[in-house]
Amino acid sequence: METENILQYLLEIVEAKGVENMAKLASLSIIDILLLKQRGDTVKKLCLKQSFTNTLFSMLEYGLNNPNDPSDFVCVSIAMEIISQFLKLPATNIESLVQGSIIRCLMEFVDTNSRFYKYPSSTKLAMVELCEGKQLMGKVRIVSMGSEPLNYIHKHADYEFARVPDRIKLCKLIDTETEEDIDIRNILIQQGLVWSGEFPGELKKSDNVWNNIIVTKVLNGGMFWAQVGDDTIKSVTDIQALLNSDTIDFINKSKIKVGDCVVVYGDIMGCSCYLRAQIKSYYDCHAEVFSIDFGHILTVHDKYIYTLPEQLSVKKVTRKISLCSLDGIGPPPLCEELVYNAAAILVNLCKQSLSTGEHIHDQDGPAILFQFIQNCEKPKLQAQVLTIIYNMISISKKLCGLYANDIVLLTIGIVKTLVDTRREARKTSKIQYSMSNDDKLLLARCVMVLTNVLYMQKQCRDLFYQNQGIDTIIRLSLLLDRKEAVYMMCIRVLKVFIGDNSQDGKVSSSLAMKILKQKFKEEQNAPPMPESDREMPTTTIEETKDLCDSDGESVMEAPVCRAPRQQISNTDKGSDSKKYYLGDVIDIYDDFIHEIFPEKSWKDIHQLSFAKHVCGMLNCGKGGTIYFGIDEHHVVFGLELTRDMKDQFRLGVDRLFNGKLTPILLHSKYSIELLPVYDPVTHLVIPDHYVLEIKIGSSRGVIYTMTGDGSCYYRLGSDTLSLSRQELRNLVVLDEESIYKDEIRRLQKLKQELLRNTS
Repeated sequence: METENILQYLLEIVEAKGVENMAKLASLSIIDILLLKQRGDTVKKLCLKQSFTNTLFSMLEYGLNNPNDPSDFVCVSIAMEIISQFLKLPATNIESLVQGSIIRCLMEFVDTNSRFYKYPSSTKLAMVELCEGKQLMGKVRIVSMGSEPLNYIHKHADYEFARVPDRIKLCKLIDTETEEDIDIRNILIQQGLVWSGEFPGELKKSDNVWNNIIVTKVLNGGMFWAQVGDDTIKSVTDIQALLNSDTIDFINKSKIKVGDCVVVYGDIMGCSCYLRAQIKSYYDCHAEVFSIDFGHILTVHDKYIYTLPEQLSVKKVTRKISLCSLDGIGPPPLCEELVYNAAAILVNLCKQSLSTGEHIHDQDGPAILFQFIQNCEKPKLQAQVLTIIYNMISISKKLCGLYANDIVLLTIGIVKTLVDTRREARKTSKIQYSMSNDDKLLLARCVMVLTNVLYMQKQCRDLFYQNQGIDTIIRLSLLLDRKEAVYMMCIRVLKVFIGDNSQDGKVSSSLAMKILKQKFKEEQNAPPMPESDREMPTTTIEETKDLCDSDGESVMEAPVCRAPRQQISNTDKGSDSKKYYLGDVIDIYDDFIHEIFPEKSWKDIHQLSFAKHVCGMLNCGKGGTIYFGIDEHHVVFGLELTRDMKDQFRLGVDRLFNGKLTPILLHSKYSIELLPVYDPVTHLVIPDHYVLEIKIGSSRGVIYTMTGDGSCYYRLGSDTLSLSRQELRNLVVLDEESIYKDEIRRLQKLKQELLRNTS
């Protein structure tokens, strides 16, 4: 009751009008701590009942509308963390979060065209240092001015243009004055000042010829004034030579009018000279002018303003400056962490609610997500947004069918890019390229999405094959150690493709052997892999885990960013026996032989889902272990079981194995172990709290099915997939081949040696 009173007081502070940001921030922080520390769901449900979620999303909207206040970003970050706590409740309790307006607000954080994406001031400073006053080489594309490019220019140039030219030139800029050519775009991307992107609007003309380009003035938003082409540069040189020669006598402008083209004397690009200009404003003997050949804005005294000679009038000699934008760039988000957190919330909403995916679809969300993945230069963010798509298609075959082709092309493209970069680096001694953890995480997401799409939409397999999907996956697997999670996922993609494309086991085996021979041949020719590249960090495996729902379709849950907890092995606290300590983060992950059920109560365990995982582990021949009392983030909490509950649980498992599986699973094939949970401070056992380990023995030569409908399940990595009997036989053949592959290689080598000796 005391906690509820404190919470009520804090909610009133947050919801009150006129309260300072710091007070709201402090209240939000305390609420977040209460939600994290309070056991059970009472506090979360109380917040939901009090319409607290509306206040939280109002804060998100306010943060989007006021992106310049750092304290607002902190409020938004904490609000997102609190929302993520609500998502741990059952789906029926979070219906208030699944609304079109809320989904739209969250999508703004991942929409690269939204107000949350803006060039920082440091982008302009970097471009000034890299480009301004320099002669560069570049290729040019021209975009006609329309509503889209006009809005883009005003938004990112901070509305400094009173009038915009009727076209803009997109320039690829290369600095050739150094030993190695420098691509300005790549430098800005590497510094995190821009993302990849495309300037909006209709392309009018594209010039594949390299031109000399002099950048005269850098503007905001990646835009600049420049003299483009040799003819233009020479013309400006001639104009300046004429203006600053002794052949022209300048006459002071007697009547100054805004809009007139004149000659002014002023400082530009480090020197004082005469130049052509247009008057923008005039007040108190001073005029603000725009230099029509250089793009600079100058303030000059009216005594230095002269009448423009007829031979240099704009009608006879057009202005030589062009409005340009650096080609292939887009604005980055104002805060990458908020993008990650918003994507994490969408990941979990899609996991728990089919309506979330439908709302995203109705708002053209998939196109926004695809564009984000293509523009983003951060693999971790790409992986998180790709997980939204993964969960959308996993719980809805309709959505999977609508976007399957686009997803296949997108994911294959990402994998190709990363693989080609890595392989090219390995061929070059000058470059030591090591695939980062984030790269591996992104690859894992891509491969998982491909697996799901190929399994659910058979018509996509032709597209996968035609776009070199098999070759790309094989080349990726050659870059990885066999112990890595991504390697196992690659094998799973091939198994799904082979098994479902075959009419019988013979065809499947033939294709499998062809792929394995090709892989073996490439392995023999591949250069040795550095030892540093052979390790798959624990954190990466943790992030690539996925959970299976009661329908057998894979969905993933994403945590909101917070400080990482220390990874603790089960044997760290005592070498004599395995012990689980409350709150420990353990190194157990969903894979071929492990499955974690994060349910908080034994009554919430879905019997059918449990039976399917057991069936899958039995059919893959390796067996496995199923855990209870560990949550989805690998944190030990301990399932609360009294003595009667333990007896009921054991009886329930026995009945399930006898009634749900065919043939019946004998007692010798499984065991149930209840391990106590210890207090990390006192090291004493916490009464009635256990981590349950149900160990399933290995089984070969027997195909287990579900009693009733006769459906078969098979364990592929962390997924439990529904397969036909024929598909299951094909996978068994592949598994058998992999077991004896080393022996086959040894015998082949021995055969070759014998043939050489006899000859």
